[in-house]
Amino acid sequence: MPRQWYPVFLIDETLPTGRDSAEAWLPYLTAPFGPSPLPMFNPGDEVAFKWCEDRGRITVQILPSGDVTPGPRCSKTPDMFQGAAGPDGPEAAATDANSFWDFESENWSDTLTGFARDYAAEIDPSEIDGHTVDIDTACWSDAIIFTISPDGKRLIPATSPETVPNVQG
Repeated sequence: MPRQWYPVFLIDETLPTGRDSAEAWLPYLTAPFGPSPLPMFNPGDEVAFKWCEDRGRITVQILPSGDVTPGPRCSKTPDMFQGAAGPDGPEAAATDANSFWDFESENWSDTLTGFARDYAAEIDPSEIDGHTVDIDTACWSDAIIFTISPDGKRLIPATSPETVPNVQG
């Protein structure tokens, strides 16, 4: 999936549909909001955005100790992997991800180790084989601040010479 952009104030457990650029949000941000005739943001306002790149889903086995091993492989699945070996273990498969989320348990962490530790707290120690978990992974950027241009038709990076006098703090 290509990089998707979100205004920071809309990032929550349930995301709206991302947009291909921060500027693609301008019609939504500068239009009247709800029953009010006023927009959420006006020219000159600063808006923080983050982008997200989906890194796919990984399947891991989480043990009661919090250790992580690759997920079990179905015995009926033919071996389709040839040529160069893939990454070793789930940690290598998610090295550039900083978001690990399981919808069913509602566990989230910014590292696979942290995710496994938090998830393991819910596993009964007598379940020595642990749980197989499908984890959605992604890479989120830090917040990027833009200023809405005077005509309201574009976003200007807040560090641009056009906006530096307007940047607070």
